[in-house]
Amino acid sequence: MSSPIDGQFDSHVDEMICLSYVDGQLEAERARELMDHTRGCAQCRQLLAALQRETILLHDSLVEAEEPVPARLLAPSPSENISWGWIAATGVAAAGLYGLWGAVAQPWLDQFRQVGLGEGNLLTMLFFGGVFWKGWSDMLRLMEIFSLVIIAVLLIRLLPRNLRRVVQFALVLGGLLLVGLTSPETARAAEYHRVGGETYTLPEGAVVHNDLVVSGLTARIDGTVEGDLLVSARTVTISGHVTGDVIAWAQDVRINGTVDGSCVCGAQTLQINGQVGGNVRAFAQVLLVEGSVGKNLMAWSQVAEVSSKGRVGGSVMAFAGSFLADGRIEHDLAVVSDKEELNGFVGGNANLASGHLTLGPQADIRGSASYRGKFRPEVSPQAKLASPLALSLENRWNKYAHPRYYWWHVLRLAAAFLFGLVFLLLAPESFSRAVRACDRIGATIGFGAMALIATPILAVMACVTLVGIPVGIASLVLYVALLYSSQIFVGAWLGEKILGSAAGQKAEIARLALGLVLLRLCFVIPVVSTVVVILVTTMGLGAVTRAAYKQVGQAARANAIA
Repeated sequence: MSSPIDGQFDSHVDEMICLSYVDGQLEAERARELMDHTRGCAQCRQLLAALQRETILLHDSLVEAEEPVPARLLAPSPSENISWGWIAATGVAAAGLYGLWGAVAQPWLDQFRQVGLGEGNLLTMLFFGGVFWKGWSDMLRLMEIFSLVIIAVLLIRLLPRNLRRVVQFALVLGGLLLVGLTSPETARAAEYHRVGGETYTLPEGAVVHNDLVVSGLTARIDGTVEGDLLVSARTVTISGHVTGDVIAWAQDVRINGTVDGSCVCGAQTLQINGQVGGNVRAFAQVLLVEGSVGKNLMAWSQVAEVSSKGRVGGSVMAFAGSFLADGRIEHDLAVVSDKEELNGFVGGNANLASGHLTLGPQADIRGSASYRGKFRPEVSPQAKLASPLALSLENRWNKYAHPRYYWWHVLRLAAAFLFGLVFLLLAPESFSRAVRACDRIGATIGFGAMALIATPILAVMACVTLVGIPVGIASLVLYVALLYSSQIFVGAWLGEKILGSAAGQKAEIARLALGLVLLRLCFVIPVVSTVVVILVTTMGLGAVTRAAYKQVGQAARANAIA
């Protein structure tokens, strides 16, 4: 570029002169000379035009546009006008949960502690006490994180909109920190043997210095495992020594040797002839204890027996079709079964609930004894009881005379309403889709019947292999949750048929409340309650199944079109 010489411009115009012209600071004579020059010089004309555009853009960016304030920002915040209905519903739900805990959960936990099986909570006692699977400690951490996420989502939904971004950002950072702090440690190495349709044998004198995982047709452990034993086979025989825990899924399991830790078995037949130093958790058709169990025994089985040679160093809790105890139980005994025969020693309290109870001449109960059932027990005159047997004979009509029976129904109604309210607020589209699926009653009941029968069968089949255990257990947990939630969708559908399908969240809540109240009234009526429970469970489960099936089908068609 060059500057003007003797009032005329040289080859090209200087950029500063163009800026002065654009800003209106160039003298009139020089401005005319600049315009005359740009008419004949394309390069200077482009430079001047570019500077003019840049000046306009800079000016527009620095000038604040006077836009009207959106009406939604001037409107009062929803939190400033909280409905008294919401406050009342929250109070009823909180009271219902508190009452349900005090009337049902807390007495159960106290009873479990009395029989020596109390721990932090019921789930910890049943599955996570270090006897089912050491990886459950990591699963507990994930469940805690999941619970925190649910609470955080509820808080975000209730917070004003202008605070949500800040809270979400804080939750993301907190979640990353929590995951980092709770990440599981590196798993210990294990020795794996998958023999398919053959037999795996750990010979006598052989030693495995870490965990042993076996999958095959037959497994024989005659040597020593210095760790845990996880086995999936048709027949499992342990005649050696296992210093850790034993987790077995098989048709027949026989423990003839020594297990220092605990034992968890899912089998058709579990026979303990040797010694188990820890707890025993058995899911079996037949459980026979002829050896020694160092700590507690918990059994879910068709037949459970502690023979005259058997001994349980802790307490026994059994849910069985038939329970027989001729051996020694050093602490408490709690049994729920159809038939019970007790002809052995119980060092603590005995809480028995059955259809038929027999106390033989060798029965010796050192603590208190109570019985709850439909028929009077048969007690031998030679039986030794520290205190008279406390009887509670059940009558199907007696419960209707106690106010507590109706109070429990009120608590269950409040809990169901709270569950449905949370589902409605967090997933309104899925909730509405499941409610609409109830319109076709026949198809919905058909889907529900198939899901009601097929889901537990498939879940149990998945638990046959070690890899499928988490999937099977998760499926069973989801299955139980869906069974409980069936009343939510059927109740909302019933309320819609009565009140109509008016739009709005308040109308949906009203329909849900009315439907649940009507269903709860049906649950109280004798005989009718059984039929209603079956229909509601089947229909609600079918509604969820149909809604999920349609949603998956629509997603598949959308992907195919894309």
